[in-house]
Amino acid sequence: MFFPTPIRPNPPTTHDQGNVRPRPMPAGVAVRRVNELVRGEISAVETYVRAMKAFDEEPPALKRMMRDHVDAVNTLRGLVEESGGAPSRTSGGWGVFARAVEGVAATLGERPALHALKEGERYGLSQYADLLVDERVPSRWKETLRREIVPRERAHVETLEQLLERTG
Repeated sequence: MFFPTPIRPNPPTTHDQGNVRPRPMPAGVAVRRVNELVRGEISAVETYVRAMKAFDEEPPALKRMMRDHVDAVNTLRGLVEESGGAPSRTSGGWGVFARAVEGVAATLGERPALHALKEGERYGLSQYADLLVDERVPSRWKETLRREIVPRERAHVETLEQLLERTG
């Protein structure tokens, strides 16, 4: 599955006594940490695609959450590219989780699929929380995560809890 990445025409710059110079880029550790999140978000997209197969009609809320994860992939890839790093293109080992959810959804139906999605969202939130306290991650990256991704992740958990309540 391919997700287009935002185009970043020029590296970020700072001004130093009237001279424009490239801004120092974050350490490789930060790029690796964010790439872990990229892989997790790609897996989330794959998981939603597979989980929706458990439903006779795909719930609009699940489609919206899947699109949110596509947006997160693109945002995170943009951060990695901005630093000169190479963003992950696949879910890596996380793809195993997506395939497991597909099996659960096909075998057991909607409610277990919703539970699996909720647990995946909760795990994702814990990964973001860990990254947000990592001093090696640039503060402007953290602000992007706090502003653009974490609130959607929290809303996903709440929405999935509501969907689970409705399915009894």
